[in-house]
Formats: sequence, structure tokens, C-alpha cells
Amino acid sequence: TKKLEDSIDQTCKLAQEVSDKVRALDRIRMKVEEATARSNDIIDLKNCMEGVQDAMAKEDYERAAQHVNRYLKIDKQILEGSNADLLQCAEKDLIKIVNRKLDVAIQSNNCLLYTSDAA
Repeated sequence: TKKLEDSIDQTCKLAQEVSDKVRALDRIRMKVEEATARSNDIIDLKNCMEGVQDAMAKEDYERAAQHVNRYLKIDKQILEGSNADLLQCAEKDLIKIVNRKLDVAIQSNNCLLYTSDAA
């Protein structure tokens, strides 16, 4: 019985050690996943900045809006330490441009309505 008790004790200790190691590996895996997600967000932020600049220069406002939309989905902690001001400015500029183009379109449509009513 003493031999059996010793064997059971050793098995319990071994199981505890394995369990502790599995928990430690799980914590490390979670940290790696967080670091990978953070790295991907930083890469996305960089791509958004470059994409917005390029799209705005080419007056491709739809593509610029897609980059701003992607920027808005990036983890806010990543944005705190970055140069995301460019994307915030681009977002405001896009809103102004869309509103201005909408006003022009509405005025053009109104002119057409007046012209067709007069005819």
C-alpha cells in the first residue's frame, strides 16, 4: 500500500506540473495572439494612411472612404500612439467633399426641374 500511495502521489504531482505548464503555454499563446493582432492593426493603419493619401490625390473618394472606414475599425489603443491625425483629417475632408458634391447635385437637379417646368 505504501508503494501504491507513493505512486499515486507522484502521479498527482506530475499531473499538477503538466497542468501548470499547459496554463503557462496558454497564457503565452494569448500574448502572442494579442501581439499579432496589434501588429496587424499597425499594418492596417499604415495601409489606411497611404491609401487615403493616394485616393484623395486621385479624387477617388469612394476608395478613400473605404480606407477611412477600415481605420474606424482599428483598435483605439493602437490609434492613441500613432499618427492617425491624417486619417481623422481625411474623414472630415471626405464629409465636406461629399456634402459639397451633394449640394451641387441638388442644385443641378433643381435647375433641371426649373428648366423642364418652364419648357
